Amino acid sequence: MNLYMIKKILILFVGFNSIPVFSNDLLGNQLFSPISESRRALQNNNREIEQLSDKGQTERLIKNKEEKKLIAENILPDSSMCLEISNVFLQGITLLDNDDLDRITALPTQCITTKDLNTLARELTQIYINKGYITSRIEFIQSNDQGELGVQVIEGFIEGIKGSDHKVNPYFIFPGFVNKPLRLQDLDQGLDQANRLQSNQVTLDILPGKYKGGSIIILNNKYSSPWSAIASIDNYGQENTGKWLSRATFSVDSPLGISDFISLNASTTLEPYSNKYSRAYNLFYSLPYGDFTFSSFYSYSEYLIKQPLQNTIITLSGETQQYGIKSDYLYYRDQNDLLTISGQLANKQVKNFLLDSLLFVSSPELTVLELSLNHSHIFSTSVLSSNLSIERGLSIFGFDDKRNIIDNEFSKLKLSFNYSYSFSVFDSIYQSNNQLFAQYSPNVLPGIEWLSLTDRSAVRGFSNTSISGDNGWYLRNTLSHYYFINSAVIQPRLGIDVGQVYPHGESQGNSTVIGMSTGISLNYKKIMFDMDISHGKVVSGLVSKNEPITALFNVTYKI
Repeated sequence: MNLYMIKKILILFVGFNSIPVFSNDLLGNQLFSPISESRRALQNNNREIEQLSDKGQTERLIKNKEEKKLIAENILPDSSMCLEISNVFLQGITLLDNDDLDRITALPTQCITTKDLNTLARELTQIYINKGYITSRIEFIQSNDQGELGVQVIEGFIEGIKGSDHKVNPYFIFPGFVNKPLRLQDLDQGLDQANRLQSNQVTLDILPGKYKGGSIIILNNKYSSPWSAIASIDNYGQENTGKWLSRATFSVDSPLGISDFISLNASTTLEPYSNKYSRAYNLFYSLPYGDFTFSSFYSYSEYLIKQPLQNTIITLSGETQQYGIKSDYLYYRDQNDLLTISGQLANKQVKNFLLDSLLFVSSPELTVLELSLNHSHIFSTSVLSSNLSIERGLSIFGFDDKRNIIDNEFSKLKLSFNYSYSFSVFDSIYQSNNQLFAQYSPNVLPGIEWLSLTDRSAVRGFSNTSISGDNGWYLRNTLSHYYFINSAVIQPRLGIDVGQVYPHGESQGNSTVIGMSTGISLNYKKIMFDMDISHGKVVSGLVSKNEPITALFNVTYKI
């Protein structure tokens, strides 16, 4: 290959990787975008991290909500006979404030009856129950010299925790709970931390302790094998690196005996490696500690492609690494709500090569700090989850800024809503899911931080066109219905999506796309099959290429 041809190719790829909205078709071939491949690898890994971090906490909250609500009962037999008392005095209250006590119905100034005392005790007990202190109770004690009846509050506390095993470590899921007030929300959080491990089915019993107000927590665990493995085959890959992929996931529950979790995921294309391939590896580890969950992660991906041009073939290759730490803190929970605050620090390293020469424009190295707030609310027939996060690119650890053509000190705001609800039509239950995601940055972002509008997780129906930008949003809507046939669960679905991207400082580059899809999933014991047929269309923007109908398949087997 002569020097002139090499210069043309380099100019082509530098320009190509600088365009925020583009089509992958050029000169009759599918032109490969290194920065898009790197962004795709990082976003796939981030989805893995989010799924492993959540591990069904909202679903467990729904299950807990279905349990019977506790109601305070009368202590004394109701009577309208006046008692020989002038008033009452309260003692033993440390967990309530004045606002709580102001909600109690005032006693009559004349003729206090047992009915009035029952109302007082019932309302006071219910306030404790509503706050989660379900073992607190009321006792009436002897009147004082002023003729005031004593109301003694015995605030329940945890006297001890029993029933732990190798996979349920109370020092990590119930840290510092002994001799502290027994609060239902704290017990629920501990159960969530234990049951986030797929091999656990932990329940608890509350038994009376030796001391007044004390309770013994008995943990019961119907556990299964601590390890699990999943293998799958799908055609979610890219044409340039190989459509068909094989994936494998291996995870172990509580490997260190501290209710921790570790997972290893690997994927590779099924094409012959001599011409093209794409491989990815992800390692995830998490450790609970009461309301906190600490996690760390590492991912590595690589690709090789031999790109045909008019008169020659060029070789492109690249690798992407990401490692980081994350902390999730459960700030608030009750019967209907979960509020979590999260912080994450991640380092992202991208290297793309053309003819063994590093492409600086598509090889950034970034350190990103992300702070996020996640809230889930359970309605009677629906669930609303929302997430607000702020990301900040940092220049720390002495990384070489010369590799970054675009400033790595940026700010990015992300907002997402997910609303799922059920409704009935002719005695059949349907499920609707609506997901809105938006991203905004006042800065020009590195390419790996763009929003990929035509990614499979965003607007469905695109396989040949890649549209992305600094700012944008998309809305995914899916309607599904469940059929239960013996041991099989069949779920057909319909979907329609829409989205837009706004490249920074380029209003003429705005693009709008829509996508429609239909699919079906089948779950039978350990086997899951999923098929999705979709079609996308670019409504407006720089790209007007027609997309073919896309058919995606996935077969998964859980060992």
